[in-house]
Amino acid sequence: MSIPDTASMPMFLRAEDFSFSDEFSDLVEFSFLPGRDDMVPWVEYSGGLPPKSLWGDSICGENTITIQSDMYDFLDMGALSFVPSDETLLKILETAEHNRKCPLDDRITLGDDIPEFNTELCEYTLTIARSITETIFTRDPYTGIVQEHSPPYPDIPRFKLTANPWMVSTHAYGAAFCHRIHLPLVQRVGASIESGTLPTVFKPVFKPASFRRNNVPTLTCGTSGSDVA
Repeated sequence: MSIPDTASMPMFLRAEDFSFSDEFSDLVEFSFLPGRDDMVPWVEYSGGLPPKSLWGDSICGENTITIQSDMYDFLDMGALSFVPSDETLLKILETAEHNRKCPLDDRITLGDDIPEFNTELCEYTLTIARSITETIFTRDPYTGIVQEHSPPYPDIPRFKLTANPWMVSTHAYGAAFCHRIHLPLVQRVGASIESGTLPTVFKPVFKPASFRRNNVPTLTCGTSGSDVA
């Protein structure tokens, strides 16, 4: 197998390639949208998904990445977030606005073959809340070389993730709100996703704790969230 010529290509990190420790030894799965998050029905509707396809059971490849365990709480609280490129955010905005105006069966889905939604093409920057002052370590996915980064972290490379950019941008929207991070386009996209009137069929139905769906239409449930190099 040929080794990529890293000198001639930009380096993109995987989600598992950054940590507060230089050991990179303990991996866990992280879901951008918890199954009962208030935004889930809105993402289903605006993103062209079937009703209840994520609600209550959001563990699927489109919503999950593999990270170092010491980053979990910071991502979960929104102190760390990934922000898609402006091109991707604008396409999400365009799609959400289209889907609110058309019949449910005519919606564009977040899984459609659209370049801006292609996980192999999407690029992300890491947004870091001002409250974080620790040294961040990054690892070259090809060579394994580890580098240190100090606040304000000006030289952290971009990332590629396996999760769908709709899920990632919705998480960034919540992070911007909670931590007062100035991300105008992210905030515009998030506000658009949850605007208008949510059709009744998408409104959550609370089930007993023992209830669990066996599958999620259109999503690769049960798949791994490990990232691409």
